[in-house]
Amino acid sequence: MLRLHDLSFRYKIPLRGSVLVLITAFMVTASLIVREYDELRQDLATTSGHLGRVLANTLVAPLVHDDPWRAYEIINSPFHGGPPEVSPQTAALVMVLDANQRVFVATDPNQYPMLSDPARANSDFYELWQAVARHNEPDTRAVEAKGSETIYMVTPIISDGYRLGTLIMGYSKSAFLPRFFGIAKRAGLITLAVLLLLLPASWYWGQRFARPLVDLSRSMGKIGAEIPAEGEIRVYESKDEIGQLGAAFKNMLQGLREKQALEREVMLSERLAAVGRLASGVAHEINNPLGGMLNAISTY
Repeated sequence: MLRLHDLSFRYKIPLRGSVLVLITAFMVTASLIVREYDELRQDLATTSGHLGRVLANTLVAPLVHDDPWRAYEIINSPFHGGPPEVSPQTAALVMVLDANQRVFVATDPNQYPMLSDPARANSDFYELWQAVARHNEPDTRAVEAKGSETIYMVTPIISDGYRLGTLIMGYSKSAFLPRFFGIAKRAGLITLAVLLLLLPASWYWGQRFARPLVDLSRSMGKIGAEIPAEGEIRVYESKDEIGQLGAAFKNMLQGLREKQALEREVMLSERLAAVGRLASGVAHEINNPLGGMLNAISTY
């Protein structure tokens, strides 16, 4: 089984560079999307905050005079612009709670009838109560219950320092999806364009960086019984670490060539000496009988 660290540097370096580019691109895209979502949420909080303060001041009189019909007209009139799917700035639910956290009036009276506990109709209000109880400032506060598809904007209704009730405006998160997906699509296209530029560049520079190591590895693989000629060796020549390694390798090969040439000269000298010794021995063995024969002939 081929593992990543067993791959050649021709593929290992470009692959790691490509992975780094992909991770960076996805992190940047994710951060942009999260930032855009936060900006959408901040825009909603700002818009609903202005509206909530206006409605809270207007609802003081109906609460003081116990006039739910007037309160219903007040909370229903700003949201006749269309269904919540058309614009994220349109609230899906507007509710006024009295000082005892019971429904005083709501835009959906069938689900939230007067004087009822809204937590029985919607479990989000169990978590919402904690935020409402801690929020005594006149400013609007955004509350998101876990697992809920609604963002609640909570505005206390305060008169002369006394809390008469609470205004709750619920905005559906699905109303943000078209704009959110549009932003995500644009960010994805930009990321794709950047990847189309960076990935080939990363692969090219990775190949350029790995080529000296690959050439050095191939040159080292040619060393065997015979030392390759200088023209067969390709090394990267520069003053960096890889260039210094290549220069040291070339110097080592030059030393091996000189050692191999010296060994050949020594072997040739030994062979010539051996031939000389052999010739001397042969001549000695031949001269002795010849000398005896010549003496015998001379005596005869």
